[in-house]
Amino acid sequence: FAGRKPAAAAAAGEAGRCRGCASAGAGVGTGAIGGGWWDPSPAMEAGEATVPLLGQTRQRLEDRNGSVACDVRASVPLPTLGMTLHFDLTMEEHHLAPLFSGTEWAGTIIWEAALAGATHLLREHPPPDLLRGRRVLEIGAGIGVPACVAAAMGADVTVTELGDSVVELLERNIARNFATGDGGDAATGDGADAGALPRASIQACELDWCNSEQVEALSRTPWDIVLCCDCVYEPLYGESWRRLVDAAHRICSAETSLVIALERRTADGIDKFLAAMAERFSSAERVAGFPAPLEVHRFRI
Repeated sequence: FAGRKPAAAAAAGEAGRCRGCASAGAGVGTGAIGGGWWDPSPAMEAGEATVPLLGQTRQRLEDRNGSVACDVRASVPLPTLGMTLHFDLTMEEHHLAPLFSGTEWAGTIIWEAALAGATHLLREHPPPDLLRGRRVLEIGAGIGVPACVAAAMGADVTVTELGDSVVELLERNIARNFATGDGGDAATGDGADAGALPRASIQACELDWCNSEQVEALSRTPWDIVLCCDCVYEPLYGESWRRLVDAAHRICSAETSLVIALERRTADGIDKFLAAMAERFSSAERVAGFPAPLEVHRFRI
């Protein structure tokens, strides 16, 4: 989620700025993501089953007093596939400055909406076929959990983010879990499980929603599935969702299923985003079963 517009820029009324255009010079205030900001999403229908989400375990770095300093790694078990994916959550030292001046810190957390998006893939594409032979794109990927799940399911995956720091983190996490070149085995030890796929087709690249050339280049691939998880939150990112709507519409074709996973928060702008999506896409559907405040929506051109 790196590089989206911070809250200070949103307060200045700079609507419609794309990811990365206003990441510098604004800190993240206490409680920017957390208690007191949640809005309950619409209640599920009576008797509607709740989808069990994928879980995660975190490895935490503690200071000398035993207090938690930060989460440094996380693991996401995939029981259906008999494997576990492993993720670094920390940037390299030379990329730390944005964590204190912008929003790139949001790309170092596994958000619940990302787990919801990955859960949806496993639910909609069960064994034995899974996603073999499908082309999958994730935009605004952050750590890249849904993209890595799609790769583990056999898809040909491209995962995108804004900025060298988060793209580099994506590449490290791909390397931790998959062998992507010719020959070789999947990572072992603290990398992928022994049961992981020995090879996968997954690559990371940069995507700025404002960059028409980058958007146009991605639109040339006939994607089967495009994923976007937790990329709408106005207090932090402003109205960059307007450019997301434009980019998603350009990238998708009539054969593409666009999956949007969201987490409801106070004044998040999600209702405006969904209304704009409904105007641009001919088919809009909320997927049943995900517990509030999570939502998964599916769109088609």
